[in-house]
Amino acid sequence: MTYHPETRSPLPAEEQIERLLFALDCFPSATIVFTGANADTDGRIINERMLEFCRLAPEKRVFVQSLGRKRYWGMLSISDAIIGNSSSGIMEAPLFGVPVVNIGGRQEGRLRNGLVIDCRCETDGVESAVRHALTRRRQTGKISPDLPAPSALMAEYLKTAVLEPAKRFHDIPWTE
Repeated sequence: MTYHPETRSPLPAEEQIERLLFALDCFPSATIVFTGANADTDGRIINERMLEFCRLAPEKRVFVQSLGRKRYWGMLSISDAIIGNSSSGIMEAPLFGVPVVNIGGRQEGRLRNGLVIDCRCETDGVESAVRHALTRRRQTGKISPDLPAPSALMAEYLKTAVLEPAKRFHDIPWTE
């Protein structure tokens, strides 16, 4: 489970992580590995709440700041589902045949595989999406025979992508 603050969300980071943790609390028998948020705004708040949540059931939950590439791929090879809003969820996890629950709009506009289940950052929606992901079987072998090479997908996407910044920045004149 990797969740980063969604900076463009109207919900504060505290509310985002609370909704997610309430949803995950509906799966008391699940073993969950939490990975730390990036150094985004409010990432520390999210990490602290995940640590507290892990302390409530240390036999079933663990927090790791970063797995690194090899351990992350190892986790993907044994995971039933990936939950969160990290780009690795929609980009790498489907290559391992793992169902993905993508929460909120952080990955909006990115290409995604049919294994990705999008949901809003709402407790009921996350719980429902996780239940759906857990009913899907891991896909083995080639994920999609119809899927073009990643470079072709990226080239096609870039032809039509809106390349305007999502956030506006303003230069303020500096005087000494």
